[in-house]
Amino acid sequence: MPADKSLLHTKKLAMIERGIFTSLILAAITVAVQSLLQASPLVSIAYATDSHSVAHNMATKGAAEMQNRKYRAALPYLKQAVALDPKNANVQFLLGETYFALDQKVESIKTFNEAFRLDPACNLERPFKELGQALVVEDRAPEAIAVFTRGLTNIPANGELLCERGCTYTLLDQFQKGVSDLTEAIKAKPTYGHYYQQRAMIYHSMHQYENAIKDYTQLIKLDPQSSKAYASRANVYKAMGKLDLAAKDRAKSATLGVVDQAFSK
Repeated sequence: MPADKSLLHTKKLAMIERGIFTSLILAAITVAVQSLLQASPLVSIAYATDSHSVAHNMATKGAAEMQNRKYRAALPYLKQAVALDPKNANVQFLLGETYFALDQKVESIKTFNEAFRLDPACNLERPFKELGQALVVEDRAPEAIAVFTRGLTNIPANGELLCERGCTYTLLDQFQKGVSDLTEAIKAKPTYGHYYQQRAMIYHSMHQYENAIKDYTQLIKLDPQSSKAYASRANVYKAMGKLDLAAKDRAKSATLGVVDQAFSK
């Protein structure tokens, strides 16, 4: 073999040998690192801590966007936080709330359910309320009632959850249960007009007009500027045949800025 070709052949062999050597070294390093991660709890903990730290940072950024009602901006941060720390119930709750705000009800239900699986003792009102509402939107009222009931087990006498469950009962034509829940909600927060309004609507549906009038009257006492309360009471008076009182309430509602279209002249 000529000298120049022999030299070239020798160089090629050397390069191949270096490549093989490098590959062997990389393989050895990989095995060593894997062994170290398995054998050393400290290394594993350090890795996990770093992962949790990044997840915390992502969740913090997502929560900040949520505070500004920028839910679309919050979503990628929270999804990444969940991917890094899937067992963190608090992050799952934030992600569920974000899906709910974006009207992605199916994803919201899935995420809230996982959050509650991780933290069954949760005593936060909002996740129970939003999960139940999402189920109602998806025509899953019995499941929603179960969620509100579980929430009331964790947060007894919570007015909002009682109100939500009471209104959901009416979707199943269980009006008396709805009245009972709204009555308990009023006991929990007797100066909150919304509960009187919701119970009055149920009484109206049950044709218990006198009770409906009492609740709308109490609502007006609590909020004299509520045009909706006057308009709703006008409709009850109309159903009772008391057209003079109905017309008076309707006129009052109009002066406050809203004409109830459901009330016909």
